[in-house]
Amino acid sequence: MSFVPKADWKYNEVLTEDDMNRIESGIEAAHVMIGDVGREVVGLQEMAEDALRSLRLNFLDLAIEVETMKKAQLTGVTANILVETFLDVNDITSCNGALKYDVEQRKIFLA
Repeated sequence: MSFVPKADWKYNEVLTEDDMNRIESGIEAAHVMIGDVGREVVGLQEMAEDALRSLRLNFLDLAIEVETMKKAQLTGVTANILVETFLDVNDITSCNGALKYDVEQRKIFLA
């Protein structure tokens, strides 16, 4: 329920139980809205951190590919060049469960 302010206060008017209940419900609604905004901010911060991490990894991947291609051109290699940086585990297949991926550290360990 949204807060509805009382706009017609009179001098020496007695504050009633209904007035206090209305005021307290408005305060409660404000606290709920503040909590919702706080959760949205945390969610947006996490999204920004993930996007920044992704950009950094993409720049690193691009730098590795550029350096590989430069070296290949300098040495005369012009075909069959493969660059794999394993930035994520999508291209890796674990045989017999030999690899374990730690989501928190973003690392792969031998089991």
